[in-house]
Parts: sequence; structure tokens; C-alpha cells
Amino acid sequence: MRSQRCIKFGLMFCLCLTVLFAASCGERTDVAPASEYSNDSVTVIGVIREGAADSVSLHAVMHPADVMRETGRTIATAALYPNRSFEVRAWWPSEGVLSVYYGGEAILDDVYMRAGDTLTLRKEGDKIVAVGTALYEFQQRFNRTFFTDADVQEDYRRRFALEPAVFASYVDKRLTDQVAMVRREYPPDTPDSLFMHYMMNKVEYGWAYDRLQYAWKTSRVNQNLLRPMKDEYYEFLHSVRTDNPEALNSDEYAAFLLGFTEYLYDSLAATKPYEGRLGEITRIINEAADRLKLIESHFSPETAAAAKALYLHSEIKTLAYLNNSQDSALYMLDFLEPRRRVLDSLYGAFKTSTNDTSYLNLLERQYNAEVPAANELPEM
Repeated sequence: MRSQRCIKFGLMFCLCLTVLFAASCGERTDVAPASEYSNDSVTVIGVIREGAADSVSLHAVMHPADVMRETGRTIATAALYPNRSFEVRAWWPSEGVLSVYYGGEAILDDVYMRAGDTLTLRKEGDKIVAVGTALYEFQQRFNRTFFTDADVQEDYRRRFALEPAVFASYVDKRLTDQVAMVRREYPPDTPDSLFMHYMMNKVEYGWAYDRLQYAWKTSRVNQNLLRPMKDEYYEFLHSVRTDNPEALNSDEYAAFLLGFTEYLYDSLAATKPYEGRLGEITRIINEAADRLKLIESHFSPETAAAAKALYLHSEIKTLAYLNNSQDSALYMLDFLEPRRRVLDSLYGAFKTSTNDTSYLNLLERQYNAEVPAANELPEM
């Protein structure tokens, strides 16, 4: 059971890190931005030099389930021209976060745009260069300063070997520096107040996620998965707005929400001993039911919908890993079948608890793509 939890936590936090670093990527280029087209839409134009796909699409955060990003809402799609250039425009009456997708993958993520904005990009192999508005340029400067620079990333990784109090001082200092950078260019009374609040959410929840991630990494080293740190370490959570539907367009809040849900379960849910394979199946299914109840009781409906979607997403990824793992046939026999039964139960619970068909369609696509059918399981 402990090895299973370690794999699950590892996949969960690796998934969150992948999302956060991918969302931070992007380079400046000398390509001139195109003129703006409309006051109620956004436009992305550019060229993709190579690739098998023949279209580009824009995805947006339109629903709590969109915190999963890879199943986010497609709001516009445009075919590539014969010269592999494109122009995709979406109705966008206000402002918020968009992602640019090509070939089923985000080639630009976490792009803040307003109605009337235009973004220009060029993709050549794995290299993507883009230029947009002043808000986008600030996002890129901010990311280079704190995330994407190679030296910054290496220093960040080394800090996880520090003692808890020293690590806390490091991330607290980084939080102060990030807040200062945002407020220097976008003070509270700025006309760009929505963008400022978006950036402050990224800063706050990025800091809170770092604190939770440190606790998880320490638990993996110490093999003390349920109580990796003293209770005093988690006092920082008292200063965090843990239920914040307005922050659901932030990758950092999504990562924090998933980690915080795990923390709640480990802190509050009673663990029950079960013996044998049947007992293990029962334990896993009961654990899933307890998590859903905990989410529903702790969060507002909108945040709970996002937290449940993230939990189901995490379970799907865990099962996909187990299904493809060649590390241990015994491990697969012990956990693959109960994990599939958990997902069947979870998905059934989702179908009976919501009438939001678009939400269910998002989950169903991912569920059907990654959950193995019974005849694909190893013989028991």
C-alpha cells in the first residue's frame, strides 16, 4: 500500500510540475505583431514549419473541469494554409487565459489575452517564438526571472534538500520578490486590475504549492507518507484562501488544489485496515468514496467540481501508468484491477451527480482513452 501511495503521489506532483513549467515556457522574437482585428475577439496568427497536423486551435478555461487543461474547451479552430501559415480567431468579449494547441498538444499555454489582442508565433521543430501584448511580454519576463532560466531551475531543485525552516525562508523570500515585481508594474489601482489579480493568484498558489510539494518530497525520502512533517509546518495554510473559484484559470491553483485535497485526506480521513486482495480492493474503493465526500464537504460547488475533476484525472494517470508498467507483474496484478474498479465507480458517480453534459464529455474522452477495458487486464 505504501509503495502504491508513493507512486500515486509521485505521478501527481510530477504531473503538476510538468503543467507549471510548460505553462511558463515561451521566447521573445523579432517577429512584428499583427494589427488587431476586432474589439470582441482575439487572434493568433503565425506559421508552423513542420508537423503532421493540419489545424491550430485555441483552448480556454470556461468551466471548473478545464483546470485539467489537456481536456480544456476548444473555442476556435483554423486550418493551416498551404504555406503552413494560419490565422485563428475566437470570440472573446472580456479577458482571460488561452492556450494554443497544435497536433493535440499545447504549444503555448497560460497566455493572458484581452478582447482585441493579437498574438503572433512561429514554430520550427521544438522551438516556439511568440510576441504579443505588453501583458504577454510581462508574463514572459516574470517566467524567465523565476521559472524558466536554467540556473533558476537548478537552484530551485537544490533547495528541496534544505531543512524545513530554511526551505520555508527561501520560498517566502521568492514570494516577496514575485509580489514586488507584479505590484511594481501593476499596482492595486491599475486599470489592469484583472490581470494583476490573475498574476497574484499565480504567485500565492505557486508559493503554497511549493510548500506542499516540499512536504511530499520529504515524505518520500523519509518513507513516512501520512505524516511527513510536524503539524506546525502546515500553519502556512491558514493564510491561503484554499477555496477560490476565481483562481480556477491559474495552473498554480490547480496544482495547489490537487495537493491540498491529498493533504486534507491524509490529515482528516480515517484509515481502515483491510487484509488480502479483496480487502485491498475494498480499501481503495472506500478511499475514493471518502475523498469525494471530503471534497464536497470542504469546497464550494464550483471549486469542488474542479477538485473532483483533478482527482479523477490523477486516478486515470495512475491507472495508465500501472497498465503500461513492466516493472512488476505482481504489482500490476495486485493494483491494476482494483484501480480500474475505482475509476468505474468514480465515473459512475460523476454521471449521476451532474447534469453538465459538456463537463461529462470532457471526462469521458479522457476516461475512454486511458482506462483499460476488462479484457485488456492481465489474467488474475
